[in-house]
Amino acid sequence: MNYAVLDHLIEDEKRIRTDVFITEQGFLHEFDEIDEYATHLLVYDGDKPIGCGRIYEVLNDSHVSGDSGSGSPAAEPPVYAIGRIALVKEYRGMQLGSAIIWKLTKLAEEYGAKTIQLSAQCRARGFYEKCGFTAVGETYMDEQYPHILMRKIV
Repeated sequence: MNYAVLDHLIEDEKRIRTDVFITEQGFLHEFDEIDEYATHLLVYDGDKPIGCGRIYEVLNDSHVSGDSGSGSPAAEPPVYAIGRIALVKEYRGMQLGSAIIWKLTKLAEEYGAKTIQLSAQCRARGFYEKCGFTAVGETYMDEQYPHILMRKIV
């Protein structure tokens, strides 16, 4: 596996996210303004794009893509958010999701993060807990899926 860290969204990532979040899961609003300033991570098996994620600084702690932020205690700045973690189907269950989280966490630390947060689908909460994140606040809906804000102090 090899990794690419980019300052912009490219077609390989768009394809993965479209397949996973729009086609498989039925999200309608996958791409947003955060893609314009986030740091993007892509995972390749040879030249085949197989996974992705992004990280960005949260400037006011009131927004993680899909999170209203209401009812959640403030995190210590600077806060970075991880999001849009996706793997193509045939590469799931191989610990690659954990590797993406680890790489994005290391990038956030290099950028000076004190806290890393994410908006987790509730069904993936256990995965993120294994990666060191803790649920904060109440669940909320992002499109048709229940989510929870999760944080990790670094």
